[in-house]
Amino acid sequence: MNSKVNVIGRIGTAALFFLVLVFMTGCEVDLKDEAGETDVFIGILYREMISITGGTPDNFNHTISDFKLAGYEVTYDLWYKVHNWALSNGYTFANPGTEGNDGTVGTVPTTAKYEPVTTINWRDAIVWCNAYSEMSGYTPVYENVSGQVIKDSNNAAETQKVAWYSTNSGSTTHNGRA
Repeated sequence: MNSKVNVIGRIGTAALFFLVLVFMTGCEVDLKDEAGETDVFIGILYREMISITGGTPDNFNHTISDFKLAGYEVTYDLWYKVHNWALSNGYTFANPGTEGNDGTVGTVPTTAKYEPVTTINWRDAIVWCNAYSEMSGYTPVYENVSGQVIKDSNNAAETQKVAWYSTNSGSTTHNGRA
């Protein structure tokens, strides 16, 4: 695919992976496998995205492109599926995640699988978002300052400064802190 998709997350004070934002220009989220035949997320609910119209807010020097925002918190079910795929595709996490506030760390989803994932950190969220993008057939956008996709949340130095590159930012790289 030619379009880059940025999947980013935020950890709340209760360590909830609250939102996944998908910034897109001219593409829809089409979660099919590489052959385009089967949705790799069959049975995973609460992945719906909400379209947000961009613009230039008052007293703001930048224009925000249209983007999509997750309509729900990231469920443990979705986290677990992407996390397991990521582990078998060269990604490393500091924390395996927990199902809600009383689940067992890193276990197979139970009947509480639609509770949000907890006990992850910001670096885990960055790595997970890159894996989610790649698993969905899009280019991961969280890169270190050397331009390499961040795949290891245990390497704090790698995620201290994240280069965010997206078609939504005028094809420019933005350096910031994770």
